[in-house]
Amino acid sequence: MKAVIFATGGGKRMHPSTIERPKPFVEVLGKPLIQHILEVPPEAVGEVVILVGYKREMMRDFLWDEFMEKMVTYVEQDEPLGTARALPFANRILKTRKNFF
Repeated sequence: MKAVIFATGGGKRMHPSTIERPKPFVEVLGKPLIQHILEVPPEAVGEVVILVGYKREMMRDFLWDEFMEKMVTYVEQDEPLGTARALPFANRILKTRKNFF
């Protein structure tokens, strides 16, 4: 099963915390938000598809191609268009699987 995580936005409402880093890297309890999120999916999730945009290179540098024993696939969204328009960017990856969340 695949899990899809939306991590494309710049977090403008969280400025100044997100000027130097994207919203998924704001720290909570000593860990970036993205790490908290990736600790939640059950073992049945073998792949995480992350939609990236703002400062996407930070996500790749932190997660690489595997994180916490889950394969990581990146889908790039160059222009922030909102959540509803972000998911179609992942269609080519998700169309091969019926089950994702």
